[in-house]
Amino acid sequence: MKTYLVEKSHNLLELVSGEDLRLGLQQGRWSVQTRIYDEETNEWTALSQHPDWRAQEKKPQPLAAVRAKPPTLRWIKEWYYLVGLAPIGPVTYPEMLQHLQSKRISVQSQVWRPGIADWTPLGMLPDFHPATIKRIFTENWNQLQPMFQPRRHHRIPFQAEFVVHNRHQVWPVISYELGAGGLGIMAGHTGFELGQEFFLQQTSASNGPSIHSRVQIVSKSTNGLRPGMARYGLEFIDISRRDQEELQQFTDSVRRA
Repeated sequence: MKTYLVEKSHNLLELVSGEDLRLGLQQGRWSVQTRIYDEETNEWTALSQHPDWRAQEKKPQPLAAVRAKPPTLRWIKEWYYLVGLAPIGPVTYPEMLQHLQSKRISVQSQVWRPGIADWTPLGMLPDFHPATIKRIFTENWNQLQPMFQPRRHHRIPFQAEFVVHNRHQVWPVISYELGAGGLGIMAGHTGFELGQEFFLQQTSASNGPSIHSRVQIVSKSTNGLRPGMARYGLEFIDISRRDQEELQQFTDSVRRA
């Protein structure tokens, strides 16, 4: 049986049989983004691009079939999503919608549930088509309303220079929006993952309060950006009540202006 050299992490490789690799994909231990060594080209490539596995990818369900059997609201804990290479779940469909609202996941996130052949970008699934979500909300609003509340803290445009660091490495970033609960930043680094925590320190003056806090990444997107750039949503996780009140007053004053 053919074996494959698979990258488990940046410093750890594993020799895996084809059957174990196929089983690991089904169980969520591997993903279509897992890097695998291609002996024909002598290069590392994503599993989905390797010639031995590319042919096994399933095409999306035809639109006509989707219309014949539209997705419905299910409260079963059956959905999984990837954070880096780690599968998170199971969670219910409404919880997935919550994660979409909070930007914990995006249309690019790899997701899976029983019945789907492989890890798939969320935006390719009919369950998460905007028309499907709108219909499900309309038909089930009384059940879903308690789970979906308006954003607690409004955001305003805000540009300033910051650094984020983990005590070992420092990255310069620029903010583009601000709220009392968090900050939106642009970074020339695409390797940050959801759930990672950093220390945030403002390095340039602004017309608002100075911001220093421990933060957690709650959203990530590279849509519409040049290669090597990413947009992240940061949540303040240990900001003092006084600093948060100052931020709230500042954002409210800008919105009223």
